[in-house]
Amino acid sequence: MKNIILGTWQVGGDSWSTVNSWKAYETLFAAVDQGVSRIDTAPSYGDGNSEKIVGEVLRHFSTRKFEVISKVPPDMMTRSKVVESIEGSLARLGVDQLDTLLIHWPAGTMGTDTVDLEETFRALEYARTTGLTKKIGVCNYELADLERVDDMVKLDCLQYAYSLFFRGVEFGISQFAKDRNIELMGYSTLAQGILTDRLEYRRFSEKDHRNYVVLFSEKYRPAIEKMLIELRELLPEGAGLSNLAVSWVQSQGVTPILGLHNPDHLHALNRDRISDSELLNAASAITHLFKTQVGQRLSLWGEA
Repeated sequence: MKNIILGTWQVGGDSWSTVNSWKAYETLFAAVDQGVSRIDTAPSYGDGNSEKIVGEVLRHFSTRKFEVISKVPPDMMTRSKVVESIEGSLARLGVDQLDTLLIHWPAGTMGTDTVDLEETFRALEYARTTGLTKKIGVCNYELADLERVDDMVKLDCLQYAYSLFFRGVEFGISQFAKDRNIELMGYSTLAQGILTDRLEYRRFSEKDHRNYVVLFSEKYRPAIEKMLIELRELLPEGAGLSNLAVSWVQSQGVTPILGLHNPDHLHALNRDRISDSELLNAASAITHLFKTQVGQRLSLWGEA
């Protein structure tokens, strides 16, 4: 599974009513055993539980080299809080240095206080220069803020929701990253499970975060169900919808983050990458109208 980052929100044990925590744990170890070496986590995934489990993985595979990505939550954006957050992550992971440190969401989101961008990003630069992390970046920032940050520090990577069904980064952010040689990582590559080989949407319990994901709204359901039929008709023999979804994101120059939570998912994604450019272009064409309907939004959560 080359050019893939393993996401670990599900293994944290919250916000996913359909996820069996033990199976997610088992899948994490199986994926690493099969060669995945880049792992994405965050303090907010299960209130630190995800980072602790990733730490178990690092200790279990102690002879292997891993690249661990973690984040600073939006309520920890002052200089002292950024450092405090990093130190907490390092302790839970059991490491002395992160490969990559990201701002998870901008200050002011999710009911948090606003903090001057310069203070936050000078703190990130401090973390890089002092060796707490090798690389720095952000998730979920608007393009205008990225352009402001670009005058302050050199970012190494960006992370956004990105899939065949959610293409908001294509309205400027992907070009921003390309022009500056910044790695662009895409989470929810499988559109929160919609771009998998199950035949229909699932219903979720009251506390499941997917109740607030726009792709599950009734507004978009007819269009998505139509696209799923058309995409399945494109599939070459032996390929699954998840295989197409991952290959398409990779073909756009974006590194997919896959939050696998069932060992069966590994079998679907171990297939060879689909490289047929005509097929991938056809998949883009099928979802292009939906891209314009969803527009420039960057957050999967909120009103449709």
